[in-house]
Amino acid sequence: MHIDIHNIWPQYQLIDSGNSKKLEQFGKHILIRPEPHALHKPALSEKQWNELAHAAFIQKSKATGHWKKFVPMQDMWDVQCDVNKHRLNLELRLSGFKHVGVFPEQFLNWSFVSGMSAEFEGKPELLNLFAYTGVMSLIAARSGFSVTHVEALKQLNQWGKKMMQDNNLDGIRWITDDAMKFVEKEIRRKRNYDVVVMDPPAFGHAPGTKTWKLKRDFLPLVEKINKIMKPRGFLIISLYAQDMDVDDYIMAICRNYGFSLLFVENIKGVSQYNTMVDHGYIVRLRKK
Repeated sequence: MHIDIHNIWPQYQLIDSGNSKKLEQFGKHILIRPEPHALHKPALSEKQWNELAHAAFIQKSKATGHWKKFVPMQDMWDVQCDVNKHRLNLELRLSGFKHVGVFPEQFLNWSFVSGMSAEFEGKPELLNLFAYTGVMSLIAARSGFSVTHVEALKQLNQWGKKMMQDNNLDGIRWITDDAMKFVEKEIRRKRNYDVVVMDPPAFGHAPGTKTWKLKRDFLPLVEKINKIMKPRGFLIISLYAQDMDVDDYIMAICRNYGFSLLFVENIKGVSQYNTMVDHGYIVRLRKK
């Protein structure tokens, strides 16, 4: 699926991509960030990128780097997000990990989840794993869900809590924990969910836990998630690893854990100049 996210979220624009980078606009600021999958030639020259950009992330390693500012700007700014008539104000930041607090391609899942609460009786329960700053959690809470938000890094939960308060929201349980360990605890507590959303990284490491490896740990985690899902519950997954055969993993989930496939698409972000960025796969399943 090719999509220009600007058409559904005007506060974001993928301007151009290429040479392992992307040129993006978030509200009032234009940024250059690393994008390892953008191996093609950009439409604009490096000089044009630098003239347009307000800041660029200079990468030192896979996980660290620093921001080089081309114009005076604050490290924090706000953008508005309207999802199915639910409005949020999001606080973005120039973080030390090249991210700014939001993954724009997730708008497709935000929109899907925000329209789901009518599927359930009463107040449905949603579990958000690998939840980052929690924009999905905020959208779900605004849409009528009782939300459990699980993120291993405390500072990201603090960022999300501040946005919750800024938007006068409640109904979110903020958990600082490893996703696998938390799900194991919920199995023991016999707690169940109507919707589970997860956006697992290819690699990760929570304090005090073993390194997360998507290819090794993904199906074992889904097996555990299966045990805490209510009948007819929804499982929504984002997968970014380029070396995974997504079809094989989906078939294994449906065959072994009793899910029906509702939707799977490889999402390609189209820029203003028709260059593209691979955003990975969106997978939606429902428990039989």
